[in-house]
Amino acid sequence: AWRRCWPHSAAAASAAHAAAGGDVADDVLVQQRVRAACRARVHASDFVNAGLTAKLQRQVQDALTLCAGVRPAWCDALVRHYRFLLPLATRQHYLTSTAFGVARALRALQAQTQSQGGFQDFRVARVQRQKVRVQRDDVLRCARAALELYGASSAVLEVEYVGEVGTGVGPTAEFYTLTAHALQ
Repeated sequence: AWRRCWPHSAAAASAAHAAAGGDVADDVLVQQRVRAACRARVHASDFVNAGLTAKLQRQVQDALTLCAGVRPAWCDALVRHYRFLLPLATRQHYLTSTAFGVARALRALQAQTQSQGGFQDFRVARVQRQKVRVQRDDVLRCARAALELYGASSAVLEVEYVGEVGTGVGPTAEFYTLTAHALQ
């Protein structure tokens, strides 16, 4: 349960202490203790609202709502302005369900349904994949070319290095890592 910290601020504690005849060193110590006590009493989990979390999860798990893209406006408002009321896992699930297109949202819903032992014959369209061949010694130029070609597409990029065997998650993750290092 959340309890109000008293005094309301370290400045109020400092003023009360100074009025009582305390010196500056004691004043700083009092401020540090008040701040520590306030931080110790309030946790982010104290603000999580189970009812709103369950309601948002029901909205995100509705396949018809996902396909039509007609989720209620309160869902976006809740996640944007009152995110402290929701646990991180719920916010991440909302992000994957709304930000990456219908095919990926349905794919995530299918994976979640199957992992919970739900309906196994839930079928959706495949997510389109684009294979890109890049040169290891010129990663930044190749990344720019790939973004120009496929940046507006919702396809998943798979990277293959010229002269090397292998494609898929490993080389693709390495490509993004090398690109990030080159940008730094």
